[in-house]
Amino acid sequence: MGVVAIIGSGAAGLQAALAAHRNGAEVVLCSDRGLGQSNSVLAQGGMQYPSNEKSEQFLVNDMKAAGGRTTDLARLRLFVSQIRPTVAELMSAGLELDRHDDGSLVRRRAGGMSEDRVVTAGDRIGAPVMRLLLRQVRAADIEVLEHHTVDDISLRKDGLIVASDSGDIVAKAVVVATGGCAWSWASSHDQPTSNPRNGNGHLITALSAHSELHMIDHDVFQYQPFGDVRSLDEAGVGKLIPESIASAGVRILDRTGAEVVDPLAGRRVVAAAMQERIRAGLGIRSDNGSEGLRLTLSDLREGWIKRYYPTLHRRLAAQGVAREDQIVAPFVHYQLGGFAVRSDGATAIPGLYLAGEVTGGLHGHNRLMGNGLTDALVNGRLAGHAAAKFVRR
Repeated sequence: MGVVAIIGSGAAGLQAALAAHRNGAEVVLCSDRGLGQSNSVLAQGGMQYPSNEKSEQFLVNDMKAAGGRTTDLARLRLFVSQIRPTVAELMSAGLELDRHDDGSLVRRRAGGMSEDRVVTAGDRIGAPVMRLLLRQVRAADIEVLEHHTVDDISLRKDGLIVASDSGDIVAKAVVVATGGCAWSWASSHDQPTSNPRNGNGHLITALSAHSELHMIDHDVFQYQPFGDVRSLDEAGVGKLIPESIASAGVRILDRTGAEVVDPLAGRRVVAAAMQERIRAGLGIRSDNGSEGLRLTLSDLREGWIKRYYPTLHRRLAAQGVAREDQIVAPFVHYQLGGFAVRSDGATAIPGLYLAGEVTGGLHGHNRLMGNGLTDALVNGRLAGHAAAKFVRR
């Protein structure tokens, strides 16, 4: 039948590998680090999960309004229609999401959303999702090549060549799910970022040289407004406060105590307003010299953060600031631009599919909070299924 090679072991790559395997393909999964060591495990806050068809239409409208004219509406509609079955499949396999005492799912609202739609698992949704996917991959007949860095992918008569220093792989189909290059962009532009150091930009640059592949908004990146400036290390990498905390009634204040912007106005609006206020000299300097604005966690009732954001509470408690306001600033978080693909992840190169942050067009110029992990899960699944179907043909 032929091999399907998956490049990347984040949520999109693991989903693609599982989908291709379940559809009868022989699968080789390549990871430039250890299996599952990706940014997906760091995903906070939650993920978008419409409750019914009406809620799906609300999500379509919210994404269109947020993303603007560069949003690919065909991809967007298919993506939204596949969220409920994708998440339901994970829950049936053992993913446990937060629930109220009556058993209903906890749903929260974040910026740019018209309804409460973000489901959670504490405040680290990425960790339980990745544990489940890794358990499924290890139980399947999937060959895993760890610390296997892919340098390029090229087409020849009998398939695609996945080139690396560790040895080339000949595959009938390839799914690239490496994630974006937000870290390298932030580093080169001297911007703080939530992305740990990675080499994703190397393969993206190599693929950009293929004339068949077209980039959309290659230089458009998104900021998460609630970057914890006290956590920044010497490389400019820091931790985030989950954005869904905005729905709890916190405020963003400048040095004079004036409110900066409605925290629920949406990532693009909130980040731009904060950056403008800091540039105007109204920021607050933290102990490490970085500037930001005040996020009023002190407005929350005692015990609320500990109950609903346990990871954040542990981190703040370890610093002795669990009940204090935090100094936050926008951090580079996500690459919005990427390669153009069809709705199933297919490219103009036969047999080459892309999934997740490496693609552009789905979110336009502004991704809703909670759609990063959902994007990886849904589109990894679609691309893996399509790759297996291509190989069968």
